[in-house]
Order: sequence, then structure tokens, then C-alpha cells
Amino acid sequence: MSTSLSSDDDVLTITVDDRLRLLLQQLTGGKADWKQLEERTGVSAEKWRNFHRGQTKASVEMLERTSQCWPEYAFWLVTGVSDWQHGHSQPNMTKKVRLRTAAKDLFLKQLEERRLLQDKLWTDEDLKKYHSLHTHLALGEIAEANAIKLDEAIHRQIKHWYDIVVDIDELQRIREEQETTLEQFETTEANKEMF
Repeated sequence: MSTSLSSDDDVLTITVDDRLRLLLQQLTGGKADWKQLEERTGVSAEKWRNFHRGQTKASVEMLERTSQCWPEYAFWLVTGVSDWQHGHSQPNMTKKVRLRTAAKDLFLKQLEERRLLQDKLWTDEDLKKYHSLHTHLALGEIAEANAIKLDEAIHRQIKHWYDIVVDIDELQRIREEQETTLEQFETTEANKEMF
């Protein structure tokens, strides 16, 4: 089953199933490598094959996994609308734009944080201990720091979470800088085309 886009209007009239088939066609280069798709998404090759043949509709699992693996297409996949200025694109875009790569990196890091928070081991009390421990260490109060008992696995998980939060802040800053630069560049290009 083949789907293609010829204009921006087509994007709004095709179904989620059509958009997913179009995206899969682009991502696989037109090759029906369902096993590779299974390895990437965790959705069985048989489900992808049946969907591609039109035997089944797109499942929530397919849409969710596809959106997580290729977040730059997630918004378009679900809504049928591309928002390229904010890093949301569609396959085979006819409009000449620069990809917002920082948006994808930020989204993936935010997904990582969400997964970590869903599986977190720590309690509010553990978080207080973590802060006390690091405050004492920063002040050179080794005896006080040694008196705080915090499970090592919980300590590592909280530290990992803080590292993710720092990464998200940095990626947000990079994304904002990239957006500003690309908007200026695209405005300059548009002005040149007018004259």
C-alpha cells in the first residue's frame, strides 16, 4: 500500500493510518524490513506487516512507539499538521526548512526523565537525605555526611535524575538559541526571495 503527499492540503485529509504508512515508507526507504522495525520499536514484525497490508489499523502501541523513536514526526503523525518552526516535521516536506535538531534531543531527554520518574525508587525522605548529604560534603563536613544513611541504588538514581534535569535545562537553552538563529536566517532568506 503506497501513500504520498503532493501538497500541504493532503496532510489534513489523510488518516492516521495513511500518515503512519507514509512515515514507515520513508523510514524504511520503501523496503519492507519489518524485523528491523520490530527491533527499533518493540512492536512485532507481524503487526507491522499486517498494518502495512491494510489488514489492521494503527494501534496505540504503534503510534506511541513510532513517536518515541522518531519524535520529530510525532505531532504530525497524530494531528496531520506539521509545525516545522518548533521541530515537528512531516516526511517528504515540500517546504524548504532547516530541521530543528535540538527539539528532538530535548524531547528524548524529557522522555528519559519521565520514564525515570515513573520507576523511581526514592521517597521524599530519601531526597532530603540526598540534599543533606551533599550539603555536608560541599561544606567539608565529612563526619556529618557519613552519618547519613542512604541506599546506594537510590543515591545513584537521584543523581541520575539531577543530571537529566541539568541536561534538559541545557538542551532547552540550545533549542531556544537554535530557534532564534534559524528564524533570523529564514527571515533573511525569505526577504531575499521577495527581491
